[in-house]
Amino acid sequence: MKRRKQLVHGLAIRRWKSLQARRRIEEVATGIGAIEAVQQSANLEALIKEGRAEIAEVCETLAVFREKLVTALKSGARRH
Repeated sequence: MKRRKQLVHGLAIRRWKSLQARRRIEEVATGIGAIEAVQQSANLEALIKEGRAEIAEVCETLAVFREKLVTALKSGARRH
């Protein structure tokens, strides 16, 4: 669930790049430097990439499960 929230927040369109409220307050109060902006962008992109990899893995697992379930249901229907 935590990863889902991070991905949803990562895809949201807003003027802050940071997911943490504390960081957003610091950015507004003190501003954000160019180096920090690039670093935050890279961190967010890495998080999104990691989340997409996890989603792909879950989809693969579900596809295998679905195939086994359909096979089991078809073989069960043939017996009756």
